[in-house]
Amino acid sequence: MDALRDWWFTQEDEMPENATQAWTGLNDLTEKRGMQITLFIYKWENPYADKTIKSIDYISTMTNAAPFLIAISLGE
Repeated sequence: MDALRDWWFTQEDEMPENATQAWTGLNDLTEKRGMQITLFIYKWENPYADKTIKSIDYISTMTNAAPFLIAISLGE
C-alpha cells in the first residue's frame, strides 16, 4: 500500500497510486483555501492470503495525525 495522505485535496495534488476517489465534499475552511475533502478507496493485496487477519492495529507516532478507517471489505 502506498503512504496514506491527508484528506484535504486540491486539483493540483497528484492522485495516490492504487487509489480512486470514493467521495468528495466541502466545508467552510476547505472552500476558503480552494480545497476539497476527499476520501479514497485503496486496494491492497494481502501478501499472506493463506493466513487469517484477526485484527488491525493503529499505532501512535505521537503526532497530531488523526487516522480513521471508514470500511474494510474482503474481495477475491
